[in-house]
Amino acid sequence: MWISKEGVEVIVMDSVEKLEKLSGAKVFDLHRQNIDHITVPSTRGPEFGVLRRIDDVFDCWFASGSMPYAYIHYPFENVELFEKKIPGLFVAEGLDQTRGWFYTLMVLSIALLGAPAFRNLICSGLVLAKDGKKMSKRLKNYPSPMKSLMTTGLSKMSFSHGIMHIGSLFRMQKDLSVKVLPHLFLIF
Repeated sequence: MWISKEGVEVIVMDSVEKLEKLSGAKVFDLHRQNIDHITVPSTRGPEFGVLRRIDDVFDCWFASGSMPYAYIHYPFENVELFEKKIPGLFVAEGLDQTRGWFYTLMVLSIALLGAPAFRNLICSGLVLAKDGKKMSKRLKNYPSPMKSLMTTGLSKMSFSHGIMHIGSLFRMQKDLSVKVLPHLFLIF
């Protein structure tokens, strides 16, 4: 959202194209640090200055938690379809999603419908890095995907991606692919 200094004029950017058209700037990346400097001239005239992006960022988990409604445009359309499908039979994700996605799904469903969003939850454990921490892009504590792909092959990597003992924590080891992955096809 871009807003005037006095808060009288507000424009919600619902597309990159709209932001580019109104600001005259080319947008390549929507992360804050790449759009905070972009201003939009006031539609009331140059004497009213420019609109700037609001400081607050709406939690992205809200959008994720809105998925059961948004994907079929409920409540504006598909009411019968939605009512047949809610609550969902189950949701499956990793342990790291409980704080964001699962919580938001449940809060929105209870607030809007007075009922849970899902009946069952399947929550897998985490694969930890060598240092015992969760693998993270920010920490860069994960093995090189390309190196892993070249040493293990795509088929074994694909199978291993979905295999975890629920609730368990594994530590990624340099030789994990040598010890575990060759035996995956025997399991299945």
